[in-house]
Amino acid sequence: MALLVLLVCIALAAGQTQQLTSENFNELVSSGSWMLKFYAPWCTHCQKMAGDWQTLADNLKAADIAVEVAEVDCTTSKDVCQAFEVKGYPSLIFVNGDVRIPYRGARTAGEMEHFVRAAIAPPLTVVSADELAKLRVGEQAFLLLVVDDVESQQDWQSTVRTAARHLVIALPCHKTTAAIAGTAPGLYIFKGAGEVSIYGGEADSKDIVAWARKEKLPALSELTRMSAGELSENPDVTLLAILLVEGPIGSTVQKDIVKQVALSPRESWKYRFLWMNGAAAEWRAFVEGRWQLSARDLPRFLVFNMRTGEYYPHSGELSAAAISAFLDAVAAGAVPAQGGRSIPAQIAGYLTWIWDVALGSASSAWAEYPQVMQLSAASIVFFIVITVRNALRQPAPKDRKTD
Repeated sequence: MALLVLLVCIALAAGQTQQLTSENFNELVSSGSWMLKFYAPWCTHCQKMAGDWQTLADNLKAADIAVEVAEVDCTTSKDVCQAFEVKGYPSLIFVNGDVRIPYRGARTAGEMEHFVRAAIAPPLTVVSADELAKLRVGEQAFLLLVVDDVESQQDWQSTVRTAARHLVIALPCHKTTAAIAGTAPGLYIFKGAGEVSIYGGEADSKDIVAWARKEKLPALSELTRMSAGELSENPDVTLLAILLVEGPIGSTVQKDIVKQVALSPRESWKYRFLWMNGAAAEWRAFVEGRWQLSARDLPRFLVFNMRTGEYYPHSGELSAAAISAFLDAVAAGAVPAQGGRSIPAQIAGYLTWIWDVALGSASSAWAEYPQVMQLSAASIVFFIVITVRNALRQPAPKDRKTD
């Protein structure tokens, strides 16, 4: 035990990442804040981010930020990775006690450090009238607890503070007084553009977290890596109604049209409305490979089923009436689905992969169709092995006798 602690202290002093195993994981991670990387030695993405991961450890050490950076080899510590429900490599998770916050951003030292700093920030900050006014005119959603004064309603403050520890990355949490923001106690989520959700439940941290995660998105929000991960883990969300635009901002007119549709939903609709930069590098392989669209096809609108992989492209004008009619048709099953994970769709994906490779886009094909790539590579190797084996087994031709 003393030797283990000594080795950990030496690693921390040098700003090095720690290697955690099944034997020491629970003992070390049970206290303090940790930024963890779950990886496999053969994972190329894990190998590529090794330098940034070390830089993150060095930067946090230099800034005297009390967060330990460590990694777990999932090929040797499978029980730890199973406990954290690791489904892909690398998986990056901030841990502090019972708080687990997955990181889904860019794997650069700067972005990861920004995430860590946000994760350890005070979960519930006091805001003044001027600060609240600035927050309300911004586009960033935030949670607001209103109390009589900063020392009152301690039961609500304690409960919301506990909830905020689980929401700190996805939703900034603040508190203010009734003199500034109305009746106390009150709990609100401001989503920008006048959209507000009001909490009507009891002072229960789990209920507040569930409510906040469901209500924090505005009628139309940007699809990012972080929100995509959260949506994929939400069993209540299946159909995404997505406006694809070209560029990081896109057309305000197009967004306003789709937002108008989102704010006037039909009872039969089960859509989550989003917009995304279809030309962004992080989405290009998905947009081009899965939806067969390129930057010159944008803007476009489509519905995507996260569970089946099927999608429904809209090809008409981008007006509120046309989009509403299209969504009605999708909900009624009148629009044929494309893509998906069926055998025909897999074959279509394979053919698309061949086309991508023929055009010199092998890297894009690997990103979009990793399983097909692996299967194809295995098939080629198998064919070569069988061909060579048969060639070696074939008897050498005998000299023909002549009279």
